[in-house]
Amino acid sequence: MVILLHCAARYLYEYNAIALADWRIADIVDSAVRFSVPLFFMVSGYVFYGPHQPRPRHLMRLVMCIVAYGCIAVGYKAIWGSGALDALLLLPFAPPFYHLWFFYTLAPVYLVGMLVTVREPPRFWLIIGLAVIFFVVLNPHLAYLAPFSLARSGAAALDGSVIWYVLYAILGAALGRSVAPRLPWGGIAVIIVVGTTAIIARDAEVRTAAAADGTLTAPLFNYMSVPVLAGAVAIFMAVRTGTIPVMARPTLLFVHRYSLPLYGLHALVLDALWRRLFWPADQAWKIAAIFPLTVLLTLCIAIPLSSIDRRRWIT
Repeated sequence: MVILLHCAARYLYEYNAIALADWRIADIVDSAVRFSVPLFFMVSGYVFYGPHQPRPRHLMRLVMCIVAYGCIAVGYKAIWGSGALDALLLLPFAPPFYHLWFFYTLAPVYLVGMLVTVREPPRFWLIIGLAVIFFVVLNPHLAYLAPFSLARSGAAALDGSVIWYVLYAILGAALGRSVAPRLPWGGIAVIIVVGTTAIIARDAEVRTAAAADGTLTAPLFNYMSVPVLAGAVAIFMAVRTGTIPVMARPTLLFVHRYSLPLYGLHALVLDALWRRLFWPADQAWKIAAIFPLTVLLTLCIAIPLSSIDRRRWIT
């Protein structure tokens, strides 16, 4: 989902330069996979905010990933001659390539996991109510709803991004251990995901079209927005209650086996493909071509890398 998100993202900054139909397709694709980032933090919380808390070795593995994939990204920047030295010097504090922010944000989530444990199964609707309080009532990212008096700022607001990813982790742990109501979660997830995708995509188009220079304006793209929260929770509950087609499980297990190098390297492969084969981002069919090619080429690197990294520090 994250790779697909990055494949579609370039189109969204070309509103006045490409056909509206192509821009809309990219907008829909991007909106449909916005749930991936909150989902990951929810799954991380489900794994680590319970009996199996993060240990020092987990943090060490995270540091190794930052160093390894960060240095690879710096080397890639050096090939293209674009600020490699500065990126290397700032590596302990800032990701050298856009996708690596994920590892840096995961570190405080792990640290909080050493202190926070969701042990007793909470009541499902109590969890949903608390999620509404935190993600709606106390959410300072709802500035786009200011005319409806839903924006929050000041002492009551939870400012900063890291706290929201921690909250997503706690939410995932709580939902994962709660007794879920007997509902058709698969169908509910489909309805919510389709509905929220339409809302996110339409909001982005209307606001971007209203901008004088066609600058991308999409507040609902924010990972803390209400539609993204709703879609992420729906997908999480569908997966958590076992609503996964049996035919899809071998594929998911295969992707899971190489998910870490897939994430750490895909953006570099994608950038190289854009530079050499697919630029400019002007026709939506390129998404359908560049996505599987990026996955395939990254796997060609990830599989041998995993065989070398026998202790699984970065794979």
